[in-house]
Amino acid sequence: MKRYRHGELEITPITKVKGKRLSHNILAEGEATGHKHELLGDVELYKDNDTLYFSCKEEGVTLTHPDHETITFPKGDYVVETQREYVVGDEKYRRVVD
Repeated sequence: MKRYRHGELEITPITKVKGKRLSHNILAEGEATGHKHELLGDVELYKDNDTLYFSCKEEGVTLTHPDHETITFPKGDYVVETQREYVVGDEKYRRVVD
């Protein structure tokens, strides 16, 4: 199984998406720069609790961001996970932001 990394995002193929369909195709926005991890092509984005899923309806859906190389996905379903880091002193994990 091939996994994809795009900045702080890790994307893994799955058998089926779940959740509520969203009206946009943005996986994450940069807090400092405002740059977006954006899916382009025939794709549907879903959210279930705090987890994002997407379904590529055709070959060649791309994920773009000005600071990262463009990734092209084959047709299929995927789950998106955001990298976390441990904060010493606070004794907790937080999401890594681009």
